Amino acid sequence: MRMQAAHAKAAQKPASKNADSIGAATAFVAEFGAPVPPPKPSKPSLAALAQE
Repeated sequence: MRMQAAHAKAAQKPASKNADSIGAATAFVAEFGAPVPPPKPSKPSLAALAQE
């Protein structure tokens, strides 16, 4: 039971992190007019966009 609960939590984390990344990228595009990033932006690309 504990293993299943831990696995369920672990499975939910990437989804929420990915949604946060997309939300941050969308806000960045809306604010700075940058080109739209891919649906699943990687952290390096977001960092590169933030530095430009």
